[in-house]
Amino acid sequence: MANFPVARAGRLSAALFVLLLVLGSAGCGPSGGGTPPSLGGDLSIWYVAPNGSDSNNTCHTAQSPCQTIEWPITHAYNGAVIHIADGTYTGNLPILSKGINLEGSGPNTILTEPKGNFPYSQGGVIYINCPNCYSLVTIANLTIQNGWANSGGAVYAANSKLTMNNVTISGGAGGSGGGLYIEAGATAILDQVTISHNQASGIQNQSETGLGGGIYNAGTLTMTNSTVSENTSAGDGGGIYNLGKADLTGMVIDGNSAPDNGYGGGIENYYNPDYVSIGAVLTLTNSTLRNNHAGTGAGLFNENSHADITGTTINNNTAQASGGGILQENWGVINLINSTISGNNGGIEGGGIASGSWSTLDMSNDTIADNQASKYGGLDYKGGDLYLINIILAANSGYNCSPGEIGGGFSISSDNSCDISGYGFHGNLDPMIGPLQNNGGPTETHALLAGSPAIDTGTSFAAPDVDQRGAPRPIDGNNDGKADWDIGAFEYGATAVTSGQVTFPITTSTPGVGNFTFQAAGPCFSGPGPDYAMLAQGVMGETAPVDGRSADGAWFHVQLKPGIACWVSGRIGTFDGNPFGLPTVQSPPTPTPTTAFTPTLTLTPTPASFFKIIVKPNHIYYRGAGCGDKQAQFQVQVADPAKVAGVWLFVRLKNKSGGDTTDWSEALVMTPIGSGWYSYLLLSEDIPNFTKFPDAWVQYQFVAYDKSFTRVATSDVLGDVEVSTCGM
Repeated sequence: MANFPVARAGRLSAALFVLLLVLGSAGCGPSGGGTPPSLGGDLSIWYVAPNGSDSNNTCHTAQSPCQTIEWPITHAYNGAVIHIADGTYTGNLPILSKGINLEGSGPNTILTEPKGNFPYSQGGVIYINCPNCYSLVTIANLTIQNGWANSGGAVYAANSKLTMNNVTISGGAGGSGGGLYIEAGATAILDQVTISHNQASGIQNQSETGLGGGIYNAGTLTMTNSTVSENTSAGDGGGIYNLGKADLTGMVIDGNSAPDNGYGGGIENYYNPDYVSIGAVLTLTNSTLRNNHAGTGAGLFNENSHADITGTTINNNTAQASGGGILQENWGVINLINSTISGNNGGIEGGGIASGSWSTLDMSNDTIADNQASKYGGLDYKGGDLYLINIILAANSGYNCSPGEIGGGFSISSDNSCDISGYGFHGNLDPMIGPLQNNGGPTETHALLAGSPAIDTGTSFAAPDVDQRGAPRPIDGNNDGKADWDIGAFEYGATAVTSGQVTFPITTSTPGVGNFTFQAAGPCFSGPGPDYAMLAQGVMGETAPVDGRSADGAWFHVQLKPGIACWVSGRIGTFDGNPFGLPTVQSPPTPTPTTAFTPTLTLTPTPASFFKIIVKPNHIYYRGAGCGDKQAQFQVQVADPAKVAGVWLFVRLKNKSGGDTTDWSEALVMTPIGSGWYSYLLLSEDIPNFTKFPDAWVQYQFVAYDKSFTRVATSDVLGDVEVSTCGM
């Protein structure tokens, strides 16, 4: 019983404490203390009622119940069911040596422990910790109120698998995890659970004080059809503070708050090496994140972690400083698909989204509208990797976008502030959208109005086959006889199957089961990244079995063809399961060149192979700070997309002073972005021997290839991009 909290022991009778010591050593089988002579019958079924008796009743029928829940927990077999009648039950419940099923009678079955003179160490109402076995604990059809503890004001779970169904947790106060605290290594599966009016009040005297007003998760959390509302934190993560893996579907995260100097009013997704090795992982699907408050990142704050957001509306969140809807920093990665960011207030900047340097933000078929900030009300972009496909930016105050070139295309901005470099972008154009409202489906959306320029003008690349409401894409919205994808989260003319709140079943991924479907032609490499050798090429619509993923979930290990196991980027297709339910596949230790092909100045260009080339900016820098851009976006469109399976980019440096050159780079695989367009973001310090010349030209050449990797077209060698050292 070394794990039994000292503060908890001080509040138990001496006899009960000794009994628990005996039980704690019994493992996961029937109670090690034996069955008291007064008890008989089936020790796997128990009943509790306020008018019952622990000493006089058998506790095995509804007509002869116990009075306390502690008594059957102490004496039950592993996996026993305890039926609890309506009423209020006061006391702390330690579950230490066995799996228990607590089955209430409804919301009027109330388990509570009022705030005392001092907090428990862990779990003010329910404390779950089975260090010697993997304990399965089920809690259903009841209310858990109040509780005061350093960790987990109401409920604390460690070394266990906890499931909850139709449960309300309210009024808990903890140093961290006011409602629920999930320790590293524990799993919690919650369905139809309400976690409200809890607080992480900062009782603990440690660095994570006041984190997660509703939930503190360092383990694995799966939550569906549930509400996290009106929780507060003294530090970060007013609603949820996630250090582990959180898969949230059909959620309403509403009215939670962190202080004006705190992060993540609704959710904070944060990396902590003490708990996980690859950063926190969040999936947020078909959910609403609204009316939350914090200093920065009022809806969601993501730092050094990974978040996949799909079919979700983030609205009416308020930040004191920046990032009303979303703020991410420091190597954060967010994939935002089929979602709406609306009516958020970012205070100083970034009303809808603020994305910092070194971070990655990939967006497809999203609507960003009616957000506010003193400047850059829609999207505040500070650097890093940002890519927008099929995006609407409309009526955001203080400009839709901050200055700076953005990769992508097929998007519409209602003002001229967004410099989206790719094909199909329209600035200073009204997308004609309706107000945020229920247009069918599980979340509110901005509908496209009749005559909107967003109708049938998007691209199929990276586009999902349904819109945010679950309505099918594409639909022929402009009656030209051809169904094309719409721009934004709403598909005009499509009808959502359901309206209002939708029930989402809990699904558990089976490792090694699932399929990847290519949404565009794309390469498959020997390792998770374009630095590895290209082994095969997937074609649009092709499906391949998936047996694993990379550590960050961005690459899938697939069996593309018989005998070819290779890696494909998640950006160019869809996986029909939870990627983080897949096992992690070890990467090959040493990347190999993607191809032996090397361009030369004598290579004969193919006339009209590429009819449009866009490279921005035309001057980049390396090292230092404050000189200008350190990356250039290369985009090229091939004249005959049907003959081309992909495009390689080769680069080298030519000295401005002497004219000598560096060796050509290995082939850089460009990303297809639709309609024959390909794109590559080149960082200055990724150019081979980038420090060789203080001032140089970047020479570059494009080579198109077919499905057999045979060269079919070659561009001229171009050299109109400068690269210079900054401040050195």
